[in-house]
Amino acid sequence: MPGASADEEQLGSQQVAGIECVGRRITITTSVATTGHAAPVKIIDERWESPDLKLLIYSTSSDPRTGIIEYRLTNLRRADPAADLFTIPEDYTIASTGDNGGLAWYTRSVTVRRRNGGD
Repeated sequence: MPGASADEEQLGSQQVAGIECVGRRITITTSVATTGHAAPVKIIDERWESPDLKLLIYSTSSDPRTGIIEYRLTNLRRADPAADLFTIPEDYTIASTGDNGGLAWYTRSVTVRRRNGGD
């Protein structure tokens, strides 16, 4: 942003929602000439990221012109998903096993019936 100064502060490590995170805070101060306000505008952006998961876990952004915006990752489960999510249903059949890099396409037969209702 032209006419603004930015400072970055490393906040170290801490647990956020049970996840080890690394934080940083960026403070941007705009000049009066840039914003047209009577005083400089200070925008503060704080981020907490998990280096292990490579995910943003929590962030907050405070700007007096727009208010506070908060992001929080919730319901994060680090367990393996249920195995049945990866099981092909019994009523699916292999439709193609051609030279497609080892991928198989599966189809399911569906019977569509029309209602008798004066259509």
